[in-house]
Amino acid sequence: MAAGSGIAQAVSTRQENQNADLPPVHDNTPPAQDENQGQSNSDLARSVKNFFNKIKYTNVVTTNVNSTRLPSEVLKQSYTVNDINNEINNSNQRIPTNSLIPKGLTVEAFGIANDASGTLTISIALKQGKKYFNPTTGAEVVSRGNNVKKIVISGYQTTAVRSVRNIIEHFNKFPITNLTTTESNAQRTAKSVASSVTNLATANAQIKDKNQHIPDALSGFQYEISASGGTQDGTLIIKVALKKGNDFYNPETGLNTGPTKHTKDITLSGYQAQKQAEADKVAAINAYEQLPYSTNTKNTTSQASTVSQEINKETDPNKKLQKVNEQIAPNSPMLPKPPVGFEYLIETSGEDKNGKLFVFVSVKKTGVENGFFDNEGLKSETPFFKRTEINGYKK
Repeated sequence: MAAGSGIAQAVSTRQENQNADLPPVHDNTPPAQDENQGQSNSDLARSVKNFFNKIKYTNVVTTNVNSTRLPSEVLKQSYTVNDINNEINNSNQRIPTNSLIPKGLTVEAFGIANDASGTLTISIALKQGKKYFNPTTGAEVVSRGNNVKKIVISGYQTTAVRSVRNIIEHFNKFPITNLTTTESNAQRTAKSVASSVTNLATANAQIKDKNQHIPDALSGFQYEISASGGTQDGTLIIKVALKKGNDFYNPETGLNTGPTKHTKDITLSGYQAQKQAEADKVAAINAYEQLPYSTNTKNTTSQASTVSQEINKETDPNKKLQKVNEQIAPNSPMLPKPPVGFEYLIETSGEDKNGKLFVFVSVKKTGVENGFFDNEGLKSETPFFKRTEINGYKK
């Protein structure tokens, strides 16, 4: 049954004695007695009116338990008249179960749920076979129509209240404390990545712990996500707004705020602070400037290609630099050590016809994946190489 409305029916049989509860629905009830069996039409009409007159309370309140349930959620469950009574908080206002149901008649009860107003309207009818009876006159009628007595039960949760509650609970699931970014962002400033954070995927890509990722938006809603980066403290603030169409919703109250945006802010630490970023830039520039353009070898009896192969076998950056410098003659410029916190990516190649060994050097932040810098001190995902020539090898 769709949320917001629904009809459920329950029929109870005639009562066997005055103190018995209404029996289950759709029992096979014998036909009503006719006048020859001791009950006149006027007596039957009087009994019908008497039954309906004892249903005195037509506007009642449901139980506290149901204050968190939509009316349609009640109707999704099978119920009888007794079940309906269980929905009513005040026992003195329930449908009488000790009233005399006219002999040969049955009670038919059905409900209509209104989730928008949080009400359940119960309609009570008396019938015999396919015939119904007017609650006011007690007269026999051919169809049920409006020949019912209605009880309106209020106090259920409304769709508006449910929406508010869902929004508040949704934002309460957001990560809020001890959030850090990924290792790959450790050498990036928050300001440099802020503009790339525009949706849920790019926002969660900044968060190291997957268990602290931002959850998907509620069904029927969308996120509007942005970010801003601190220039000094290495933190990124991710701003998440929830909207439906052109309307935004307040994370704290769950209320519709129209075009006014309210965000849930998530702070991530672990980015590079601005002062450190400036220092790294200067260090990278100086490192490239100190690499010699040309120098001479002391290993004049070897071919450059052979030396290149041996150097390239080394995988340790510091040992590789040492092997290169071991090729350089005394009083010739050597390759300086990298700045503190940096290392070199070194590749070599030999040109035997000219007796030259080419050394290609890229400056990289130690321990940072793809943490390269170019000769202007700008960060790069790929290596930037400066070439040094070592001359004097055997031709």
